Amino acid sequence: MRRTIRGVLIALVLGSAASVAQELPRAPVQSAAEWQQKYALGLAHRTARDLYVALKSAAKGGRVNPPFNQLPDWSGLWTASGGGSFFAAGTVGVAPKLTREGAAAGAGT
Repeated sequence: MRRTIRGVLIALVLGSAASVAQELPRAPVQSAAEWQQKYALGLAHRTARDLYVALKSAAKGGRVNPPFNQLPDWSGLWTASGGGSFFAAGTVGVAPKLTREGAAAGAGT
């Protein structure tokens, strides 16, 4: 009887592990040529900082913050999703851990 139960449990564990492994997303495969190019780039610089500076200068400064007039308008009244309070328990019943001062401040909302 014990062997049967043990066999069933092992089959269930192995079957569920196999199904989980099939569902995981796979990382993209890096070609040997791409790896060699990145390796050579790393060897061309003495330190990681030198590599960083070289990459940043090649990007011509990188990302630049847009001017203020191109930013979205975030003014207005903002509330917690679905109403309620930021201090109340969430949908799964878990509330944030607050200090005494924080709990006292949240009690008024």
